[in-house]
Amino acid sequence: MKWLLLVIAIVLGAFAGYFLGSEGGTSSGRPSPSADAKSKPSMVGKITETAQAESSEGAALSQVEPASIELENYLRSVGEESSFEMIGSLHTLLKNASSTDFIRLMDDMKGQQYGQNWAALNLIAMRWAQVDPEGMFAYANADDERYNWGIRNSLFEAWATSDPEAALAAAATIESPNARRHVMRSVLSVIAKTDPERAVSELQAEVGNNANQTWIYNSIFSQWANSDPERARQAALDLPDGQAKVSALSGALNEWLARDATAAIEWLDSLPSDSTSYFARREVFRNIVRQNFEAAREYVDSREDPVERRKILENFYMGNMSYNKSLDEVVEVFEWMSSVTTGQLYDRKVQDAVRAIAEMDPEKAKAFVLQMPIGNGRRNALGSIGSVLAERDPQAALDFAQSLEFEDERRQVLSNMSWRLARGDVESAGQMILESNDPLIEKQLGSNLVDEWSIYNREAAFAFANLLTDPDAKSNAIQRIVKNWMQSEPAEAMDYLETQVTDENKQRNYLRNAFNDWSRQDPAEAAVWLAELPESAQKFESDLYRTVAQSYLNHDPYAASEWIGTLNDGDARDRSVQALVDNIHRNDPESAFIWAGTIDDAKQRKNSLERTVREWSMKDPDTAYEALMDAKIEAADKEPLFKIIENNRKQP
Repeated sequence: MKWLLLVIAIVLGAFAGYFLGSEGGTSSGRPSPSADAKSKPSMVGKITETAQAESSEGAALSQVEPASIELENYLRSVGEESSFEMIGSLHTLLKNASSTDFIRLMDDMKGQQYGQNWAALNLIAMRWAQVDPEGMFAYANADDERYNWGIRNSLFEAWATSDPEAALAAAATIESPNARRHVMRSVLSVIAKTDPERAVSELQAEVGNNANQTWIYNSIFSQWANSDPERARQAALDLPDGQAKVSALSGALNEWLARDATAAIEWLDSLPSDSTSYFARREVFRNIVRQNFEAAREYVDSREDPVERRKILENFYMGNMSYNKSLDEVVEVFEWMSSVTTGQLYDRKVQDAVRAIAEMDPEKAKAFVLQMPIGNGRRNALGSIGSVLAERDPQAALDFAQSLEFEDERRQVLSNMSWRLARGDVESAGQMILESNDPLIEKQLGSNLVDEWSIYNREAAFAFANLLTDPDAKSNAIQRIVKNWMQSEPAEAMDYLETQVTDENKQRNYLRNAFNDWSRQDPAEAAVWLAELPESAQKFESDLYRTVAQSYLNHDPYAASEWIGTLNDGDARDRSVQALVDNIHRNDPESAFIWAGTIDDAKQRKNSLERTVREWSMKDPDTAYEALMDAKIEAADKEPLFKIIENNRKQP
């Protein structure tokens, strides 16, 4: 009867999925079968015996009998029967399916949208894993890696149920660490149902204290606590200190928290005061908030230490409360939170709370916030309202921003809106900005709007920017466009700056911004194009060289120093060498000293040498003294450097 209940559950899921994903009995996720499709049972073909033989893992799959007549009949009926009827036919077919049948069925599933066929796919995988897990494992290893995550998961869950030793052994042979951990979690979750101690032992060997994987401890210990809560808690306490222990202890307390939160918290508080109990309390608070807000409030109110209370409340998130609480409940939570948080924590949390309120009732949120005292908390809250409104009705969001009395609050709302507008209908947003006739709106929204717009439609972005009436807004928008243009078509962008931008200050700002961003993204390429600067930019090219040199040195000091070594003498090289000296004078003062001595400009050279020698002589005055003695520097220039060394020698 167990299998019957399972099939009924799967059928009900498939039946629901069918009506969600189709109309009038025909799947909207794939076309209705044509006459040609009916003559070709597999929608995407099959793994041929030749292809199987070429894969060492899948070689065994080639030694199977031809597909059964029942399978061919089933595949021909795909699309002609209802989902309910097809699941019934599939169940009958799978009772006596061969290895070839499973392969053909899996191939057919890949030709369809997974969301519409999850029930059938899971049914196939469960049955295949029962009768031929080795064959299914070989198929999964030989097939498309992206598709195999779901197949492997179904395989190893079923395999671990029937033969955990074989499942563990097979999982250990998977070369990809991520794929191996993925299936190990499936296997260990099954083993934990009957032998949690072994599951934990295997988990420690596979995952250890890897911070990105310790959530599985929470899952296993939560499951363990359902059958033996005391043993689960003790086993969690016996783990080595670290994030794994914290996650395990939090999981072991889940059952108790749901049953008697007060008693669970008292037990946790009775533990020795160490890092595990401290961080476990923070983890537990997250669970309490989800399960029982009243208990969470009592828990916070019971904390007397203000520092501990603040740390706990940092884990209090209200962003998703609009999905599971009424408006009055969210307001109640917010009012309580306002009474227990202060300073920056309050300013941050009020933003989440008001967003939750605005999701349900923007007008209520507006009225609620506008009666708050002026400050960061109110500004953040107004920004949340602007963000919510911008998702639903950009014009309403803009009207709301303009209705605010104080400019700093208008700026906050506009700032929160800009990201949403730039990822929506940018043409309509641009028209709305232009029609506002508001310089602040143009400044706050214009440049952000064109930032990505100019990547895929530069002409439209330029047209919008040129229509902005505020000079600063227009300049900032064009600056963003040029920044992107410079990296994709540098020759054309430089020609534009040379011929179309006659204002020297604007040209300088456009180039500085462009090369600053470019050198962070691709410093080597930015360095190459410095040699192609327009003639009009030569007045300030040294600033650009220094900008690129700084970014290049942060990314790859060795390659950057090689590039600097190829530069011709002059101010551009001097500024680049200065950047190099500033970058290495602490870690490699000897090299910095040599480079500083190559600077042409006397004042720059003197400043760089003094800075390097001062740092060097504090760590190793004898070596610095010897290097200065041997340096080919004028005696008059050496004298102040020797004084620096001697002064540092006298320091205690």
